[in-house]
Amino acid sequence: MIEKDREIGLPVRCAEAIGADVVHRYLEKDPRWIAHELRGARLFAPSGDCVEFSFDGFGKGGYILERNVFDRELANQAAGAGADIRVSTCATGLAYDQGRLVGVKMNTRGEEYTVSCKLVIAADGVESRVARWAGLKTMIALRDL
Repeated sequence: MIEKDREIGLPVRCAEAIGADVVHRYLEKDPRWIAHELRGARLFAPSGDCVEFSFDGFGKGGYILERNVFDRELANQAAGAGADIRVSTCATGLAYDQGRLVGVKMNTRGEEYTVSCKLVIAADGVESRVARWAGLKTMIALRDL
């Protein structure tokens, strides 16, 4: 697992909301990474229109996360399961052999190298560069967001 920043979870670049059902598939609830529990939401369109809904009778609600704490906990669990975690490391491309994906090209503090892998998970956001390198269309029209 690589992280381009020096510290996992900082800076926070996300709205921090997540459904409780998703979290509970993988983790036990921990108050250290929950900033607020959600029971519903209001979504506002640029026009000012609002849609309001409640989680009553639907799932387990959701959470606003303390992302710096939550992300570090996920990284700790991944490391405990055997993941090699590298900070200050950027993906710079994908490595192919005869058209087959075989690894990721990386740069850590100016050192270029390639790491072999069987699977690449692009966790770099909605307009993922990693996914584009793999030939997937990731550009989204503003009206579709």
